[in-house]
Amino acid sequence: MILEWRIRCACRNHTISCIFVDGKYHRKGVGKKLFDMVIVKLRERGVTEITLDASYYGCPFYTSLGFRTIGQKTSYRGIVDTLMKLTLQ
Repeated sequence: MILEWRIRCACRNHTISCIFVDGKYHRKGVGKKLFDMVIVKLRERGVTEITLDASYYGCPFYTSLGFRTIGQKTSYRGIVDTLMKLTLQ
């Protein structure tokens, strides 16, 4: 499998949104590999923390990467997202 990716910082708050892995690649390390690559690039840019809004199903994955819950918010159509943050060291 070949992964092609680019990181674009379109905002200054270093928030990640809309990360998905095709179902046939779930639980094969693809998501972790992608995040590992993103984290390396963000560290190179001097970023010290990343925030994201996780779905109910995404929380265990992000927790396994070291993200911690910092709150909740209700978004479009009443969906509740968990606000999470990862401090880069």
